[in-house]
Amino acid sequence: MAHQRYDLKQEHDGSWTVIDVATGLPAEVDGVELIGLDFDEADDLVNALTILEDTSGKPSEGRSGCA
Repeated sequence: MAHQRYDLKQEHDGSWTVIDVATGLPAEVDGVELIGLDFDEADDLVNALTILEDTSGKPSEGRSGCA
């Protein structure tokens, strides 16, 4: 199985953050950090970002590799 670039982290307040495993930092989309999310949002974003990276073969822009 290929290494997954994005993962979830539950914060102390119960919200979820999408983490860019390559950097250890919150992933970003259009300069917006993917933090303070509910679980379903965060999980959907991890899946979408993984699909985008898999289809493009590489990150497209930004710290997280998201457009």
